[in-house]
Amino acid sequence: MRNKSDQWVRPFLKENRIGIFWTVLFSFLMIFSSMALMFTSGYLITRAAQHPSNIMLIYVPIVLTRAFGIGRPTFKYAQRLTSHNWVLKIVSLTRKKLFKTVDANSTIVAGSHSTGEVISLLSNDIDQLQNLYLRTIFPIASGILLYVFVTLFTAAFSLAFCLFWFIALMIIAICFPYFSWKMNRDRIIQQKKLADKSIDLATDAVLGAFDWQLSGQQRKFTDRKSKLSKQLAKVKSGGRRFGWVRDFLIECLLMATVVVTLLWSYQQFFGHTVGIDLIAAFVLAIFPMSEALTDLNRGASEATYYKDSIERLNSLGPIKKQTISQLQENLHPDIKIDNLSFAYDSKKEVLKGINMNIPFGSKVAILGRSGVGKSTLLKLITGDLKSDRGSLEISGVEKSQIKNSQNQIFSILDQNPYLFDMTIANNLRLVDPKADNDRLMEVLKEVGLGKLLANLPDGLDTPMREAGSRFSGGEQQRLSLARILLRDTPIVILDEPTVSLDPLTERQVMQTIFRVLKNKSLIWVTHHLIGLENVDRLYFIENGKTKFSGTPVQSKQDPFLKKLWQLDEI
Repeated sequence: MRNKSDQWVRPFLKENRIGIFWTVLFSFLMIFSSMALMFTSGYLITRAAQHPSNIMLIYVPIVLTRAFGIGRPTFKYAQRLTSHNWVLKIVSLTRKKLFKTVDANSTIVAGSHSTGEVISLLSNDIDQLQNLYLRTIFPIASGILLYVFVTLFTAAFSLAFCLFWFIALMIIAICFPYFSWKMNRDRIIQQKKLADKSIDLATDAVLGAFDWQLSGQQRKFTDRKSKLSKQLAKVKSGGRRFGWVRDFLIECLLMATVVVTLLWSYQQFFGHTVGIDLIAAFVLAIFPMSEALTDLNRGASEATYYKDSIERLNSLGPIKKQTISQLQENLHPDIKIDNLSFAYDSKKEVLKGINMNIPFGSKVAILGRSGVGKSTLLKLITGDLKSDRGSLEISGVEKSQIKNSQNQIFSILDQNPYLFDMTIANNLRLVDPKADNDRLMEVLKEVGLGKLLANLPDGLDTPMREAGSRFSGGEQQRLSLARILLRDTPIVILDEPTVSLDPLTERQVMQTIFRVLKNKSLIWVTHHLIGLENVDRLYFIENGKTKFSGTPVQSKQDPFLKKLWQLDEI
């Protein structure tokens, strides 16, 4: 959290210092009012028990007791209102920044993070930043003020007593939090890893429910989920036990300070007519500090949680704008691949000397068996991977120089469209928040969903359910295609978008895709021949090399591909 390159905490703290000041001030005044209430109450009880000869002797303590009694809940309410308003504002800005970061670096994020990890970033890590402010920064700041105030207050009565409180508070407010953080660090790291795995597994359960069922491995999935839940519950239980022990030791230490304060005040004030009234006042004033010091220690022990969240958010990188003017001005980019090679390790190359020329507006299909490198080639084109040899240029600009511009160049339609549990309109507006209902209706009609929408009672406000489960596979792909039309990028990647559809639906969806994207470049990875008659050029990859390159008509003359065409016609 001391990292000077941090982009997720320090900038917001600097820009919103006023809110922090008022939150910490109200927190301190709340604690001060509690202590002052107990102090004046102790004095008032002792003084009243002595049957004062004049009511004026206890009139001021009565007024102060009422004042501090009103002040405590007032400052508490002001503190809650100020802190939560500040945190909600900061979290809102943080979420907005996170969505923009993920959007600007979408292909990089997709290549380095699973869907579950992205969901964890969008929800869990942002929640941890919220707790960082409420449960660590604010309590520590107000705790420091309390430390200074108590030390100065006790110094007014006795330097020896001041030194005792200085050491006691140092143990509770500095040593305890440090050892609490140190001893709980490994447990917190383990808990966060298990929580992230749980989110990842839950994402698989939602997005891959059909695959789990089809493969007959439901029991395996439920066993994994049950085992993970038990591990997480065990770690959390250990954390709670640690917290109970820590809080008990803090209470014991505070009780020791009560005893020492009682003995000191008895020795200091016993026999004094007025001073004796301060014995109970000093002792009772200690108890309100318990909650503040316990919160401080609890926040410190959870600091590892926040540190990991901040590191994960910073790993996304800053929001970068396109800086290549040549590409910005070219609305019709072409792609040139020259002698491109790639290997995941030094032992075996996945792709060897790939050459392709994809003019803007052309439709290209890439065929091959599973595992020959088709998806790897797509990742090289979109910038998720970097080639070992060769060049890949878009409109004459080397791909490595525009790695943060993929979002403006490429759209991807794959076999698992990302559809969320919200309305049709909101799913579409993820790529264009400013699109009005007329524009949404227009793109839905273009992809052949006009009649479907007309038959839905709620129209664009119809909930889609998680992963779009309300609709069939073909309808889900058409909805995803409508989103691509809204996004309006010049190049569209088709990564086997119809692999899970039946042949009739597959053909209909592919016809729709070629019809609505006729003015864009298409790069289509597939192992089916359905719809290949619509492409301009076909590449067949085998053993990492281009075995065939030509038109669909020419492919029917190739000895190997000719057999595939004949099988497809049966």
